Amino acid sequence: MAGRQNRLAQPDKALSALSDSNRTNRHLDSFREAKDRKLTYRFADLEGIIFGIRTPLEDKVRIFNIIATKYKEHGRGSFEFSQAAYSGHSGKIEIRRLDLLRVNGS
Repeated sequence: MAGRQNRLAQPDKALSALSDSNRTNRHLDSFREAKDRKLTYRFADLEGIIFGIRTPLEDKVRIFNIIATKYKEHGRGSFEFSQAAYSGHSGKIEIRRLDLLRVNGS
């Protein structure tokens, strides 16, 4: 009950938080479609790839094969593959390096 009373006693903070949340949601809405989330990078600028929590295995294999081909074309020295995973211990999403997934030389 005290938390509710505190929020009611500070309406400016509550309105500010709502306004910030709405701004963030409007920004994220611009990435709702998959086509809007595709970005183009120079391969030489990439240090690695972090696979999302819900990235299907088939997509990981496809991406790995693309990277392996580009790796050979560009003569890269290293390239890291990582996986985002939820940690029940910390309650946060953590990034874990995939040491078993390597292209020759990385």
